[in-house]
Amino acid sequence: MKIDLTCPVELWKYTLPDEHTKQCSFVLNNISLKHVVSVQITLTSYGAKDFVLLKQTDRLPVDDAPPGLPFTVSMLPTEWGNVLSVDLVIEKVWFADATVWRRGNAPVVEYEPNALPGGRKLDQLRFVAGEDAVGYPQLQEQVWLCVCGRANDLKSDRCCRCRRGRETVFAACTPENVDNLIAAHEQKLNTVAQSAREEAGRISEQQETIRRKAARKRRILWGTILTVILCAGIAAGVIFWGLPAYRYYQASTLLAEGDYDAARAAFVSLDDYRDSQSLVQECDYRKAGSLFGEDMLDDAAALYLSLADYKDSGDKYLLAKYTIAQNSFSGGSYELAAGQFAALSGYQDSDSMRQESLYQQALKLFDSGKADEARLLFTDLGDYRDSADQVAVCDYRIGLNAFSAGAYELAAQKFEAVRDTLDVALQLQETYYLWGLNKQEEGSYEEAGVLFLKAGDYEDAQYRANVSLYFLAAEHYDHQEFGKAAELFQSVIPYLDSETRYWESVYQQGLIEEQLGNMEAAVALYETIPLHGEAAQKVKAYYYQQAEVALAQNDTETAVKQFALAGDYSDAAQRILAIRYGEAVAAFDAEEYQTASGLYAELGDYEDSQEKYSQSKYLLATAAYEAGEYAQAVYQFLALDEYSDSAQMAKKARYSQAQAAFDADDYEQAALLFESLDDYEDSAEMALQSRYNIAVKTLNAMDFDTAIALFTELHDYSDSADMADQARYEQAQASFDSGEYDTAITLFTAILDYRDSADMIHAAQYAQAEAALAAGDTEQAAALFTALGEYADSADRLDAVRYDIGSAAMDAEDYPGAIQAFARLSAYEDSDAKLEQAIYHWGLGLKSSGDTESAVALLNTLPDGTVARQLVGDFILSEALRLKQTGELQAAAELFLTLGGHAGAKDYLSATYYEMLLGTWENDDGIAEFSENNAYALLDETGWFNVEGQTLLTGDTPGKLSAAYTLDALTDAQLTLSPIGDQETTYTFTRAQEGGDRDGTGAQQ
Repeated sequence: MKIDLTCPVELWKYTLPDEHTKQCSFVLNNISLKHVVSVQITLTSYGAKDFVLLKQTDRLPVDDAPPGLPFTVSMLPTEWGNVLSVDLVIEKVWFADATVWRRGNAPVVEYEPNALPGGRKLDQLRFVAGEDAVGYPQLQEQVWLCVCGRANDLKSDRCCRCRRGRETVFAACTPENVDNLIAAHEQKLNTVAQSAREEAGRISEQQETIRRKAARKRRILWGTILTVILCAGIAAGVIFWGLPAYRYYQASTLLAEGDYDAARAAFVSLDDYRDSQSLVQECDYRKAGSLFGEDMLDDAAALYLSLADYKDSGDKYLLAKYTIAQNSFSGGSYELAAGQFAALSGYQDSDSMRQESLYQQALKLFDSGKADEARLLFTDLGDYRDSADQVAVCDYRIGLNAFSAGAYELAAQKFEAVRDTLDVALQLQETYYLWGLNKQEEGSYEEAGVLFLKAGDYEDAQYRANVSLYFLAAEHYDHQEFGKAAELFQSVIPYLDSETRYWESVYQQGLIEEQLGNMEAAVALYETIPLHGEAAQKVKAYYYQQAEVALAQNDTETAVKQFALAGDYSDAAQRILAIRYGEAVAAFDAEEYQTASGLYAELGDYEDSQEKYSQSKYLLATAAYEAGEYAQAVYQFLALDEYSDSAQMAKKARYSQAQAAFDADDYEQAALLFESLDDYEDSAEMALQSRYNIAVKTLNAMDFDTAIALFTELHDYSDSADMADQARYEQAQASFDSGEYDTAITLFTAILDYRDSADMIHAAQYAQAEAALAAGDTEQAAALFTALGEYADSADRLDAVRYDIGSAAMDAEDYPGAIQAFARLSAYEDSDAKLEQAIYHWGLGLKSSGDTESAVALLNTLPDGTVARQLVGDFILSEALRLKQTGELQAAAELFLTLGGHAGAKDYLSATYYEMLLGTWENDDGIAEFSENNAYALLDETGWFNVEGQTLLTGDTPGKLSAAYTLDALTDAQLTLSPIGDQETTYTFTRAQEGGDRDGTGAQQ
């Protein structure tokens, strides 16, 4: 993504038009430090394949937009059909102080968004950082991204959107920190849940104990009652029947037996006797329990409800109602269950069960084909489970049904609703296309054109849209309905000349506004078509006139802004310069030189602005010098270059600055300043003295490296050279003593002529060689002993080391290494013999690898007469035979020639020349032909031939051949021979080719 970090407002949220609202609403965030009063935005709408459908620029008023707070603006698009995506660009921002920000040439910064996809990670981040969090903070090449998603300048320490501190965000909102906080929170929840489970278990155990005790009491009570009845007999009943006590006893017995209705009637008849009225409630309470146990839940609930606050009747009532609702749910009566759970809101999980009931009811409705009713329920369920996704599924089903029924408007509405979650792009295009055909048949061409635009690249939709809207726009234009014409022409850009006709339509709108006296509205229109020549000129003229009005009211700032907007109109540029010049003069006269210099600088070469600018800067520099602000004075005088005595004053100020630093013992600063003055007064001497003082302080602090460097830089100043050498010597000696020989050598080398430094270098190198030898690094030891030359016994030690290196190489069959080592030893022990042995073995190796040429070259370096040297001829003969066998006769012959008298070489050469000679040769005088049966014809001669070495033998019969010609040259392409005994005659032939062509010409000399 790209962002202009200079823009004082940002797009935060937006709402696009729908069936209820025709406007685009944009929530912008004021990230500046001033009140915003209006903004100008350009809204570009795209159709399929990024086709531009609409590009609309409006200046929108802002009611109240204080710094750091969001504000809302609305735009009414002239057309919204078939829009797939939009792009918003903020062009201008007007502030309460009359300043204006404009989108100019500020570089657009690229960055990668840090937004996380929806899911657990994002939920965890929002739990830690807040609901506005979109992703983890990131530091990118050009910006840093806040947790809220805003890209900020790297120099900013606070997010310009959410005002979070940069350090806080990067410390608290990293993935690692979020994971740690979530882990801690989940651990806390687990602890609470565990405690709840333990408490529930404890309560359950208590209830079970109470239940067992109650059952035992009932059994004892029944036994007691039966015993009393048997003992008392019928007579006691007769005696006491009419007494309340007996009646009370009898009612209690009925209650204990579970005859709750009879017991209740008996207790009612006792009126206020003892606790009879309370036992009436107990009868109802127990009956309700019995009914609950028998699953007569409605009756049980009614009884519990009538008991009001008796015991736990209220809880029992709720439990009964809850069980009724659960039964309804289990039986698939989801609508009934939802109502029942709703009446129990807040009891146990009734609220969630109500939602689940409605969810299941909605699924049931959807499955039965009632997608409309299902959608209403899923919508009411909000974010419960996947209800939002189910709404989309319902919309899609409704859309499909509507499409099948030809209700394209409803189908399009539903497909649009699900386009972000389902792939309905092609269906949507087809819907708009068919809807457009219907509108076209009805004669509603504008609506049809808009619908065809929405159909995008579906079949010929684009063509139909362009044709419909273009000619409709032309009709509106002809009827001077320019606003509508502009809207329509813009919707079909770039069809035909729609863009230029769009400009002209807007221009005509502007002219009408002018005629009505609404110049500001006209200019707003003209500004939307900057490429229209007349419109652009009218805009400039308008701002020029506004500048004149502001100037008449002495509002120079507004005048300058308006003249600037007028651009190159009339003398607008000169008028701006005149106003700024007057302001500069006023500031100068008021001794506000800083302000004056700034104004004069902007004026360039206008009148005497350059002179006045320099004068203002000079006075500022002088004031700084007099106030002891030497650094500022130097900077300002230098900036004036050659103006007046600025160069001299700059040096004077710099010298004063350096002297102040020297007096304060800040020798580093003093040295830098004095050095910058070169030969001004005694600056060079003062610079050296400052450097010397720095070196002395460093030496006193035992910092030898720094002290050496500083004294060395001072060369022959005072006793700097001696001080540097002394520091180096002591440092080198310390390094030698600690075994740091490389460092010691380097340091002693730097002071080679100082005291015994040269001897110490040799001693260090010798010690290095001994150390390398002890560590088994013979190569390093050899190099060091070599460098030591005749020092001590270095030469003898070197020979011994090289001999060891050569011997080790021989053992490892590294013959090149052995040769290199023994070759340097000359007559040391048996080095010569070992050298010859190494060359011999290496030569054999090269020959075995097929590199005969290198093997021969290597063995030829040995003295004549050695066994290894005698192998050279064998190697060459072997290679020549190989070449001959592969058919490379010329190369083989060349090698046979080099062998001279080597055994067999002449015979092989003869055989090779014989093969090369076979065939037909020719020159201008005739031919030479040599056959495989040894017959030949040479110009006018014929007979028999053979070859012996480089001699051609001829004769009249095969058995009587004699030397006749010398083969001066014989190659694959050329034959040169001369008669024996006739050194003045030479015959040159070329190999004959197919068809009688020749490779060259032969001549007899």
